[in-house]
Amino acid sequence: MRIPWPAICSWLSILSFLPTSDSLGAGQPAEGIFTMDELRAGGSETSPAAGAIVFDGPPGEGRTGAKGVLFKAPQASSASTWTFRYSRSASAFPLQIIHPHRAGHVIICVDKAGVGVFSSSNWTGVGYGPGDDKALEKTAAFKAAFPLKDDTEYQIVSRMAGRGRYELFIDGKLVASQTFGNAKSLSLEIPSGKKFPRSGSGPLEFKGPDLPLRWESSWPALILGPVAAGAHICRSIHYYPELIDGAGVVDGLAARGVPAPEAPAPSPAAPAAPAAPLLASKAPVPSLPKALSAADLVRGYSSSLVFIQGSDGAGSGFIANLNNAEFLLTNAHVAVHARSATFKTLAGSQVSLGAPSGAVGHDIVRIAVTAGGSPLPVMERVEENASIGDEVVVLGNAEGAGVINTIKGRIVGIGPNLVEVDAPFKPGNSGSPIIHLKSGKVVGVATYVTIRKYDSATRQAVRDPIIRRFGYRLDSAKTWQPVNWQTFYEQAAELATIEKLTNDLVAFLRDLSAHGTVSRGVHTNPVIKNRVDQWVDVKAKRLSPRDAATADESMLSFLKLTCQSDVTAAQPRLTYDYFQRKLADQQRERTEIAGVFGKFIANVK
Repeated sequence: MRIPWPAICSWLSILSFLPTSDSLGAGQPAEGIFTMDELRAGGSETSPAAGAIVFDGPPGEGRTGAKGVLFKAPQASSASTWTFRYSRSASAFPLQIIHPHRAGHVIICVDKAGVGVFSSSNWTGVGYGPGDDKALEKTAAFKAAFPLKDDTEYQIVSRMAGRGRYELFIDGKLVASQTFGNAKSLSLEIPSGKKFPRSGSGPLEFKGPDLPLRWESSWPALILGPVAAGAHICRSIHYYPELIDGAGVVDGLAARGVPAPEAPAPSPAAPAAPAAPLLASKAPVPSLPKALSAADLVRGYSSSLVFIQGSDGAGSGFIANLNNAEFLLTNAHVAVHARSATFKTLAGSQVSLGAPSGAVGHDIVRIAVTAGGSPLPVMERVEENASIGDEVVVLGNAEGAGVINTIKGRIVGIGPNLVEVDAPFKPGNSGSPIIHLKSGKVVGVATYVTIRKYDSATRQAVRDPIIRRFGYRLDSAKTWQPVNWQTFYEQAAELATIEKLTNDLVAFLRDLSAHGTVSRGVHTNPVIKNRVDQWVDVKAKRLSPRDAATADESMLSFLKLTCQSDVTAAQPRLTYDYFQRKLADQQRERTEIAGVFGKFIANVK
């Protein structure tokens, strides 16, 4: 039996991490596999992604215009996250956020007065009702958020972990949570004559092109309830088949799918570098003109902006005041390439540094400043003191050229962990401050760019690539791990080796996809090189179908085992949170690659 190598093209499509985006930087979330600009009750949808089915819902109590969107996700996922901006009029019935969970769906009902939940095999079990508002645990922030104000836009993050832990965030604050057990798969079928809560006149049915009424358990959806007057809108909609550190997504997951621990994360097992005293702020915050411009910021902050030049690359950083102490701040992924680095401000002065530490849940490293430079002010409670649409500027060392660029834009999203901006920063800007122009304060550390060049559902190239830019908030970094640089770089090197093997395994699959075979000596990663070359040599001989199948099965079984062995071995050794989270990403990717090899093996047998 021969392996049907042409089928690899369809099997490769299950690898959700294969390049549907180019990422600049590190620690980034996966791009949402479903996006949509706007869904409006009584209106038309805007820019739905491929794989989306937009549909109309039945009326209720004189209200009309219910609108929904279903995404036919290609496979089940262990977790899910919806993010979008939401506004409603007083007359709107609840918004229903539908999460896949285990073998069914959990429906979260967001109403003007509060939040409820239900899981039913038939939508008529709740209709446009508010659900069970006692089934969710409410936080103190719930009282501040509800009742929702009419015609006011809120940032909504709704996420479900694989273990059933659900969390709802409004404008960056956790308002409700619960842990769910099994759920029932949803049906939109409404039997003739059937009434449901808040029913009304008109045809009681859901309608849409190719809309299935019985849903598979992997399909997520949103349904905007009907309105009597005014608007009911979701904008900038993103769906992720996992828990991620995306714009608007909650802080606090040391590993994906695991609820955040209440206790601070432990320090690395390796001894930390000798501690230097954390100095109280020595230099005053630079004074700036009241009406700030980008030029004002560069002039006023020339002693705060830092060029980082390491043996493996260059990056950006800045000095800021955190808890009455001065620190140099940059990204952890910048620090990875900053061995034997020098640190010099834009004003030309050297910066002397003390003890380093890394932020748990963030791609940020801070290093105590013992001499040199002046601190920037950091904005506290960004979600309260900054707003969507506020102007920002990113001040950074673009392309590592040693020149400060002023890159202006606006805030387009605020989450508990991240801010999203449209300022077009580039590689080399990683570690730069994102400064709020109105206040002159730092709202985040420029971290990464995602560029989606392929449609997530069809894997076809899109005409206009979708670019998103993110920075980690400093005010949300609450727990810091002391860093020993030698251990840090050892762990960085081990992770880099794992990432290289991941890329090489994908390259092996792509080679098969393009050519139906591989050439001897092309795949040179030492972990797989000898076995690949031996397999190629064996396949070049005249083999019986049985012997050829045996050779294929042996090779594929080796590659499948290889997908997990190094990741498993690294788990107890990678003690820093940043590397643990990166390793979790690698484990997810390797599991998907192993699944492809498993499909090949099953076909060979």
